[in-house]
Amino acid sequence: MGERSLVHSGFSWEKEIIGEIIRSCDEDVYLPSDDTYLMVRYLINFLRSFKIMNTLEIGSGSGFIACLICRDTEYLVLTDIDPASAECTYKISQTCGCGDRTDTLICRSGGCFRDKSFDLIYSNPPYLPCDDDIRVCGGSDGVSVALDLLSNIRRILRDRGVALMLLSSLGDLRKFLAEAHKNGYIVKVVDKLRKFFEILMVLMIMRRNGY
Repeated sequence: MGERSLVHSGFSWEKEIIGEIIRSCDEDVYLPSDDTYLMVRYLINFLRSFKIMNTLEIGSGSGFIACLICRDTEYLVLTDIDPASAECTYKISQTCGCGDRTDTLICRSGGCFRDKSFDLIYSNPPYLPCDDDIRVCGGSDGVSVALDLLSNIRRILRDRGVALMLLSSLGDLRKFLAEAHKNGYIVKVVDKLRKFFEILMVLMIMRRNGY
């Protein structure tokens, strides 16, 4: 595909990335969907409004988001617990020309990093209330995976850092928000998409008073 700039591209460029994912990656890797597009749309606007040094994606999946944002952050670390997804992320980020500013690791929920390593952490974790498919199921309450992420985000996010997480109205959002508030976070909805019987939401998570 070669290195390109999203500024001079659009839907055709995104289609090329998806085509490369289908050709190059394991068929079980999660393909970009409505939730992916919602997250990447907000991320692009956010990154172009603020200077972000160190960024972490937890659950990089196919590497689609990385392709579209890697030029808007100084350094991007991409992680996934699934080896096939991590391999796909690496291949796609290299093909997109992101290799000089990204690293790809197999890691669970950000647990492999030192304290206060990142200015921005984002994740589109499994959020459906089910247990039978790790790609989409976030536990019986739909937020178990998100709560696991939250515990590590608290440790590895820098002071005044920001976390973005995508969740669904089908999950137990009250449980997630209660845990976030208990741990000193402010949470607000910054983007959303109504889809059939659910609402997909991008949540911005920040420490109260920045610390």
